[in-house]
Amino acid sequence: VASETAILMGMAAVRNVGRGAVEAIVAAREAAGPYKSLFDFCERVDLRAVNRRAIESLICAGAMDCLTGHRAQHLQGLDRALDAGQSAQAARQRRQISLFDTVALADQTAVINNHVLPEQPEWTERERLSHEKDMLGFYLSGHPLDRYQTDLVGLGIRSSQDVGTLPDGAEVKLGGLISETRSHTDRNGRPMAFGTIEDLDGAVDLVVFPDAYEKVKAMFVADAMVVIQGRLSGRNGRQSLRVEQVLSMEHARETLADALNVKLPAEMLDAEPLGHLKSLLEGHRGGCTLYLHLELGDGKTEVIRSRALTVAPSEALISEIGAFLGERRAWVSQKS
Repeated sequence: VASETAILMGMAAVRNVGRGAVEAIVAAREAAGPYKSLFDFCERVDLRAVNRRAIESLICAGAMDCLTGHRAQHLQGLDRALDAGQSAQAARQRRQISLFDTVALADQTAVINNHVLPEQPEWTERERLSHEKDMLGFYLSGHPLDRYQTDLVGLGIRSSQDVGTLPDGAEVKLGGLISETRSHTDRNGRPMAFGTIEDLDGAVDLVVFPDAYEKVKAMFVADAMVVIQGRLSGRNGRQSLRVEQVLSMEHARETLADALNVKLPAEMLDAEPLGHLKSLLEGHRGGCTLYLHLELGDGKTEVIRSRALTVAPSEALISEIGAFLGERRAWVSQKS
């Protein structure tokens, strides 16, 4: 809505907002300056041209991130903002507000006092990106796989770029997002499927034959983030991966990893934060070796292997470490 989001707003407009709505939004902004809040927006734009669906699209695409509040609050508070905006616009049209109109003043005061966004937790990264994809047709502020990239590298998961260099029949593990699936039946009427897996480097075609389909069908769905194990096939002149196993990203982390790495910044190398980290890790005991990467300053890092504690690298543990130390300070790997 502000100038720095004009390109983003245009992208959303093409798909879901419409030219008339965009023109109305820009006209109101040029008349009185940048919008300050969702309520300010709904009171100033022509709500006959900019409907609820258009505003939802802008919120989900991120075009209103420059306003006070976050996307979840904007979407939850949209009805309240629209009611306030419609009331304010109707009052202006009737010219009812005056110093002597006590009823109108009371109504206007009630509207102003209601200009508070509801308390609402922010969307998770996954939710935010999903809404962006729905609105824009692509991920804009990140990619769902970003948070797993270090794990995938540590577990030796192949990139889609590697597939073209491997021979027919090679066993491969790929990590990514299933972008599409298509159900099918073989000549004997047995169910099977085709699909595509995408990572940050490209995409690979997938085929699931009937023998494997029953085992993997619950996880072989669009938008699932998974690790797929299978064998390369060059049938019909087109390379694809013959799927044998599908694991959720979280399950793959727990199944394939044998080590958890935690990077500790220098300011955390004191008794109190170390004690808190120890308690946190002890709540998730498991079979993975624990390595602490101690940042000592001047680019130096000391790696210490814990001899007393092994852990389970669950999504819960990774999230708790992220909340305590910061994002991407914990990752899994294989010792080999």
